Amino acid sequence: MHTYSLYDLNEYIRRVLALNLGDALWVTGEIAQIGLSRGHYYMDLVQKSPDGDEIVAQSQGVLWQAQYRQLRRQMGLTLDELLTEGISVRLKVKVDFHERFGLKLFIEDIDPTYTFGLLHQQRQEVIRKLQSAGLFEKNASLALPPVIQRIAVFTSATAAGYQDFLAHLRNNPYGYAISTTLFEVAVQGAQVEADIVAALHRLSLRSHDFDVAVVIRGGGARTDLAAFDQYALNVAAAHCPLPLLTGIGHETDATILDLIAARSLKTPTAVADFVIQHNLQFEQNLLIAGQIIQRQAQIYLRDADRRLVLLAQQAKLGARHQVTVQHRLLDYIAQTLPALARRRLQDAELQLDQMERLRQSLSAETALRRGFTITTREGRAVCAAELRAGDRLLTRFADGETNSTVDE
Repeated sequence: MHTYSLYDLNEYIRRVLALNLGDALWVTGEIAQIGLSRGHYYMDLVQKSPDGDEIVAQSQGVLWQAQYRQLRRQMGLTLDELLTEGISVRLKVKVDFHERFGLKLFIEDIDPTYTFGLLHQQRQEVIRKLQSAGLFEKNASLALPPVIQRIAVFTSATAAGYQDFLAHLRNNPYGYAISTTLFEVAVQGAQVEADIVAALHRLSLRSHDFDVAVVIRGGGARTDLAAFDQYALNVAAAHCPLPLLTGIGHETDATILDLIAARSLKTPTAVADFVIQHNLQFEQNLLIAGQIIQRQAQIYLRDADRRLVLLAQQAKLGARHQVTVQHRLLDYIAQTLPALARRRLQDAELQLDQMERLRQSLSAETALRRGFTITTREGRAVCAAELRAGDRLLTRFADGETNSTVDE
């Protein structure tokens, strides 16, 4: 069997590839890593298994500076959006094999419709699953607290817009004291989903320490937004125990996270302004309530004063009426009392006369004159049943009296 040197083998592979893959061809894959050096883009292209866990193919791709400039003139900023880690792309490549440096794919063109179409397709599938699970209104149904003072912030400490967000809160013209706690997460790239899911779990363990949670980042490419369309991230966001506010920094495109959140704002400063205006509205409502209470109290006091004056007038009139009535009563009494007294005296005299006549008709003298006698023993009137033999009696008659002794 013939033995080849490594160089001979690699040279043979190069010639075979040159003969069979001489023309450029279109391939699809995912940008796993990408770096920029001296104007050239170097990237690792991978293909993953259907379940997305295992890399089944991998190659190195190169976009030379000259080719990049040509594509940039054709595609504008869209090109930079496509050159992002974690993005699936369709590339027109020239297969090159070098005896020392191995296989490389030199990129000649990029198909943006493939990437954006695939992202849209994936986005629609995530939306369908979330709707089927009934998660779209879950966080939105949480009521905002009357005042927002404690905010859990999900972002990168170096993210564009984070410092603007803090400054906008700190320098609010109303002097509201608003505290923030940073839950540092990636806001672009393949790590976004895992970071935010983990941070939301940490938040759930201390949700009582905060009023709301916010996810913010500065402006960026449309492809960067795809990280916020991931299913697991949005499931975790829907179950967030606090109202979630988003300011992901894109003026035209809304992510699925924006749709899940209780409130979606365009930028980090817009989120800060929303918080300030929310607190201002509460303060204004308090002032209005205070004014209403003050007006009602004034109305009540005026009504009470009127009632008091009316009662005083009624009492005064009532007193005068009572005095008049009593005067009339006294006059009537003064007029009728003498006659009444005379009548009472006459009645009393008549009664006395009647009683005197009755007394006289019942007196002992009257009874004696009628033929009756009164027998006494030792000065006390007695009846026959009380008498004993030998008792000495005195019997009175109308014309005199006589003594007697009881024989038997």
